[in-house]
Amino acid sequence: MSKVITSPATNIPMHEKSHVRGWSLTWADRLDADINERCTEEVLNYDTVYLDHGVNWSGALNLFAGAGDEVWERFDRLMGVSPDRVTSLDWEMPDYGAFLAKRLNTASTSKRITEEWCKQLSDWCFHVPWMDHSGLDHNWLSWGDSHTPAYAPSKSAVLKKDGRTLYGVLKERLLDDIEVKPGVEGVTLSLGSIDVRHHLCRPESVDLGKLLEEYRVQANRLRDRIGVTVEIGAPVPVEFEDRKIPKTGFFKGTPFYGSRDERFKKTFEIMNTVKQWDFPLIAPPVERYTMDGEEYAKTYMELGGSVHTAPPYYRRNSEWVTL
Repeated sequence: MSKVITSPATNIPMHEKSHVRGWSLTWADRLDADINERCTEEVLNYDTVYLDHGVNWSGALNLFAGAGDEVWERFDRLMGVSPDRVTSLDWEMPDYGAFLAKRLNTASTSKRITEEWCKQLSDWCFHVPWMDHSGLDHNWLSWGDSHTPAYAPSKSAVLKKDGRTLYGVLKERLLDDIEVKPGVEGVTLSLGSIDVRHHLCRPESVDLGKLLEEYRVQANRLRDRIGVTVEIGAPVPVEFEDRKIPKTGFFKGTPFYGSRDERFKKTFEIMNTVKQWDFPLIAPPVERYTMDGEEYAKTYMELGGSVHTAPPYYRRNSEWVTL
């Protein structure tokens, strides 16, 4: 059965170091699917079409150039595919007809986008099913913050909770909610990078030693309950302080808190503590932590700004280490 991933409203980036493309590639790895970046007519030749709304989908349709003819063509093309051959990824299928109806009669909206056409699109969207990684057959689960795709081994299901801190996960006891299917051999946890970037160097921060002890207790409880291997992901390396990141990555008006050296010390304190536990510690190669911060960012981080590892250097694509 032939399968393809495409994006209904915007293009999937082509650049190999794009974090947005990285999430599409994560799905492609799990589904054994091709990627059609521009939703061209070629999608009609596949047995199943998967719709990727973007790693940063927030529930609103952002069309910076307006809903022009190309947008109409993409959705009209997709409506030619029976909804039972289409699956929305990560989200219940958005009502794109309703989104586009709000743009009717504006200068940037295609004349082909009419009220009746929007109703037809809404009806089509209503009948498209959806899935996330929990619906996949898998023998490994990776769970954590937005860095989780980088830490996941090949063919792992990935359940990411964007913006989640280690502190918040432990406070809410979210590890107690993790369930695994029969046949799953292990779980990788990716937590702590946001704590290092924004929180642990603040004067009012929680005591790191006590935080890590609670992590050990809750990770032990998880492992005892599900009966499989549990890996702990190390925090990501710390890049140079002048790297520009989007305001969506700011906390209290700043892109980080604490000098690079201070945050490095917190990172290594976490890693050295976890290495003493009875858990595998999964990390990028050690040289990424010790190399020049600007060179690290230019080589190993995603294109442009932001805070993530570039997809070519994800665990499944490069040599990571178990410490």
